[in-house]
Amino acid sequence: MIKVKVYQINGDDERELIREETINDQGLVQSVVNYEDYSPTYITTEYDEKGQIIKEVEEQDGVELSRTEVIYNEDGTAINNKHFISGELFEEHVVDIFDGGKTERSIQYGEEISRMAESKDGIQSVREFFNNGVLDEKHILTFDKASNTEGIQVLDADDKLLSNRKTVYNDEGYVTLYQERSESDQIIISEESEYKDGLLISELKKDFYSNNHYKITYGYDDHGNNVSIEVRTLSDKLLQFKKMEYDDENSLIHESGLMHGEDLTLDYEYEKLN
Repeated sequence: MIKVKVYQINGDDERELIREETINDQGLVQSVVNYEDYSPTYITTEYDEKGQIIKEVEEQDGVELSRTEVIYNEDGTAINNKHFISGELFEEHVVDIFDGGKTERSIQYGEEISRMAESKDGIQSVREFFNNGVLDEKHILTFDKASNTEGIQVLDADDKLLSNRKTVYNDEGYVTLYQERSESDQIIISEESEYKDGLLISELKKDFYSNNHYKITYGYDDHGNNVSIEVRTLSDKLLQFKKMEYDDENSLIHESGLMHGEDLTLDYEYEKLN
């Protein structure tokens, strides 16, 4: 196992321990201590033999704040997800899978608040979304294998067209294009992604709802480690950036940059445990 200590470097080059992580031999985070709160919070995570999370507990001052418990079927699909707050069951997400479809239900304090019912017929699927028992939206999904494209028609409860969504995948299964168009065929959201040798190298995001458009570029070293991220406007104004450094074992040891308007400088230290 490995213990990772994360230090924040302040303006006077003072190092402040903000987080500790314990990583097991499978590379999974087993525990986290967050020192940024007024009192440290402790998160412990348990996994099954497939490396899937089956239980996660957050505690502070010896008191359980929250707990998540997950059950999977033989295919590895999460079919029951319970979220507890202060020891009391707050929300449960239940998935029932059957021939030709499935249902997903969200239950809070014993009352169903939302439900998705999916039925499949050949290459077409229909998903109906209910809120508090009332049909809210319907999605009709199709997939064209020749172009690796998924299409979704979004309808209201009266089958009126609200929008059309399109997702295009490359041969490796990565999304290269996502678009959402209004009922009048105007582009609402557009996201384009470019990959090289299986690595994401750029994203172009356009949100016409908020008129927020920007581009993200990613840089890598010869080992495939992400060493830089830049976020720029379409007029090339720098909005955010981050640079990362790694040791000889390809472990992250340093981060610096400007993210969400704040300077970021972090150091990482590693300690092998028995």
